[in-house]
Amino acid sequence: MPRIDASRLAGGKRKVKSFAYTCSRNTLAAINTIFIFIGLILIGVAAYGKKQNMLVSLPALGGVIACGVFLLLIAIVGLIGAIRHNQIILFFYMIIMSLLFIVLLACSVAALAVTEDQRRDLIQTAWKKAPVEAALVEKTYNCCGLTKVSDTCKMKSNTPCYESIKEPLDRALSVSGGVGLFFSFSLLLAVYLTVRFRNQKDPRSNADAFL
Repeated sequence: MPRIDASRLAGGKRKVKSFAYTCSRNTLAAINTIFIFIGLILIGVAAYGKKQNMLVSLPALGGVIACGVFLLLIAIVGLIGAIRHNQIILFFYMIIMSLLFIVLLACSVAALAVTEDQRRDLIQTAWKKAPVEAALVEKTYNCCGLTKVSDTCKMKSNTPCYESIKEPLDRALSVSGGVGLFFSFSLLLAVYLTVRFRNQKDPRSNADAFL
């Protein structure tokens, strides 16, 4: 009966553990690098939507921008934690990522859930309360009045401004909400990978020490 080389068997196990550890670390580092770009995308998309809507200010878009900023910062922290395998950093990274998932999901759903009547009410209320911005909208889109041409309008146009305001508002809500909703579930993947990575032992350290 052939003898089993215990040293070779132990060496093979160490190689498997080392490969699993390296793979988890590189995967977590890669996904946090992607999150940095996702954060920039969220900030850019929502900021563009707010810029296009000169009259209407939507808290949901502001929430998406805030989530993008936090995601950018937390992704950098997660990248450092993955490289160093720091238990404290990874623990707080998991907690903040879980909370960020809830906030981003809520803001995205809120942006997508705005109904046609709510959008019309927002536009009408903003038009009445912001005459300076309303005049800027008329000048930008070469329109006059909100739903009907106003006699006091300085612009020589027979086109109301409602459709010109409604189109960028609908686009901003749908794009920002859709992008945020799509990327929000990727945060759960990062939390899952972090849990697995925290429970692995660094093969370069003492084998009896739990990290």
